[in-house]
Amino acid sequence: MQISLQQQQDHQVISLSGRLDASTAPLLQDRFQQALTPESCRFIVEMSEVDYVSSGGLRVLLVMTKMVRALGGEIVLARLHPFVEDLMTMSGFNTMIPATATREEAQRLLTAGGMP
Repeated sequence: MQISLQQQQDHQVISLSGRLDASTAPLLQDRFQQALTPESCRFIVEMSEVDYVSSGGLRVLLVMTKMVRALGGEIVLARLHPFVEDLMTMSGFNTMIPATATREEAQRLLTAGGMP
C-alpha cells in the first residue's frame, strides 16, 4: 500500500493506492495518527486506487472516523473503486462514513459538516 498525505487549506487529503487489508491497515492507522491533531482533524481519503478492502481495512477506516469525530472533525471517503463502494454498501459502512464520487464533492461535504 502506498499512502500520501497532502495538506490543503482547511483539511488533509490522504491518497491510498493498493490493497487495504490486515497487513496494510496498521500502516494506514499509524500514518493517520501521525497526521491527526486537534487543529487538523478534517480529512478526505482518496481511494480510487484501492481495489480491495478486507475486514481489517474496514475496521481501520471506522477507527479513524471515531478518532476524528472525537476531536470534532470529519472524514470523507472520495472516489471509491466500484468493488470497494459495493463492499461499503453491503456492510452498512456507507451509513457511518460518508463517501463521494469526487474530491470536490468531498470538500463540499466537509465544509457542510459531514454526513449528508
